[in-house]
Amino acid sequence: MRIRNSSTARSAAALIALVVCLSVAPAAASPVVVYLDVPYRVVDGVVLTLDVYVPAGGKGLPGVLVLHGGAWKDGDKIDWVEEGETLAAEGFVAYVANYRLAPPGGTWHAIAPVQDLRAAVRWVRANALLYGTDRTKVGILGASAGGNIAMMAGTTGEAGRGRADAVVSWSGSTQLRLAETEGTQSNRTNYVGCDLETCPAEWDAASPYFHVDGGAAPTYIANSTDEIVSVEEAITMADALTGVGVPNQLRILEGTRHARAYEDDVWEESMAFLHLYLDGGQR
Repeated sequence: MRIRNSSTARSAAALIALVVCLSVAPAAASPVVVYLDVPYRVVDGVVLTLDVYVPAGGKGLPGVLVLHGGAWKDGDKIDWVEEGETLAAEGFVAYVANYRLAPPGGTWHAIAPVQDLRAAVRWVRANALLYGTDRTKVGILGASAGGNIAMMAGTTGEAGRGRADAVVSWSGSTQLRLAETEGTQSNRTNYVGCDLETCPAEWDAASPYFHVDGGAAPTYIANSTDEIVSVEEAITMADALTGVGVPNQLRILEGTRHARAYEDDVWEESMAFLHLYLDGGQR
């Protein structure tokens, strides 16, 4: 069953009312109930939305926000329908979200999407009962740029509010300054809004490695040995987490595949990690 929000709400109050209306729609016979285009934040005049995939009849389930990649400038939640449905089949409530983009997809720069994601985590906690979710168990799965944003939301923000409870990152940058190719450097400059030489502090502020402390979320990190995100970024992030006692799992794959290109090889491990840290390994 899919329920789409086609309204063009004119105020935050109207949006919230619409969310409640959608949320109490009758359950369907389908194993997954899907709520499309649910607004979770209004910022800079832009309505940010997410799609919710709820196992029919589910109650008190862990939630997982899902973030697309696209070099912080491209991508859309519609590309992650299959993952949303599969997460629901795994016993999670999946929240597949859009966020503000850098040019040309949007007009924003770092760390706007991180702020959006932390707002999304707070929104999921606040609306947990409406979607059969345990507000104390909200994880994030992100790929590429989405992985970077996911890890930022696992290392920044207030625990129990905007900070995630567990993170899975596929090829997410942990230190933006370690860009090894001209194309990667260009994308990161575009995201931050200035080059590394001009504003190194802003580059590091958008890098989860520099925010790691003992309160960081348990994190699964995957990366290929010779892809567009340096494997050094994954290794040093895992070492930093280990150094402060934060549970983590590092998966290094041989070759050049990036993010979703190796999804089939890391999906089961990713799900096991989320289950372990969100519902004690129950499946």
